[in-house]
Amino acid sequence: MHSYSDKSGQCKGSVKEGVIYVWLKDIPKRDFCASVTIAEIDSFLGIYGNSNYVLYEIAKEIILDANERWIENTKEPDLRETRRRVHESDRLFGKDSALQMHHIESAARCLKGLYQLATGNKPMSWFEKSVKRSVFQQ
Repeated sequence: MHSYSDKSGQCKGSVKEGVIYVWLKDIPKRDFCASVTIAEIDSFLGIYGNSNYVLYEIAKEIILDANERWIENTKEPDLRETRRRVHESDRLFGKDSALQMHHIESAARCLKGLYQLATGNKPMSWFEKSVKRSVFQQ
């Protein structure tokens, strides 16, 4: 098992048996954990031409899903409602806020680092691989 934390420290992660797990530093892992398989990442790298775009979009999807689960699994109704209200309408901490985008960017960096630790290679799209191959063939 490999562990990784990006330089901003907003997101941490680990990889085990082909699955990458990421979580936010301020919420316990047992409450807020997002995951994606290396095979899923490879699949998207085979479709899109930019690995940074792929990692950002995957991070966005899994972080938003984990956030939704975190809110819904809150046992106390008042706290759940507060978390929902903040997520839906708070411009500083909620949906589409700079903080949420920072979390997503941090998660994308963790995905990249953990992918590299697990596979021994940087994540590269089909396009990036073809450009690299053509550069080396010249």
